[in-house]
Amino acid sequence: MIDDVDALIKEAQALKGRGHVELMAAARALDGDSAPDEVDAIVLEAVTLKPTAKRQLFNTIKKHTGIPLGTLKEAEQSMEGHEEYDDLSHARALADDIGRDNVLAASTFVWRWICLLYTSPSPRDRG
Repeated sequence: MIDDVDALIKEAQALKGRGHVELMAAARALDGDSAPDEVDAIVLEAVTLKPTAKRQLFNTIKKHTGIPLGTLKEAEQSMEGHEEYDDLSHARALADDIGRDNVLAASTFVWRWICLLYTSPSPRDRG
């Protein structure tokens, strides 16, 4: 059973793609003669990164290849609709692969804080 879980975790990580550290290493390996497809592959995987990590990655690509940040952002925008990185599709596919009964989920709660403002003094305030 544990082996099955480990295999599923590895599969999910493979679908997720490389993380920030791996992408930074790939960006450092680029140079001015790198094929555009290599750069595009890194930019495509960067869509899963947080903005600051993505900016750091793009700065590294720019430093090693000379490609302007504007061009990298254009490449990113052209790939935003790329079906491969649709999180909802990934989640559905993973649920289908492992069986929906094997998925644990937590309900989300929305807490509402209600603040009442009294304009007249309360009984404690009198006296």
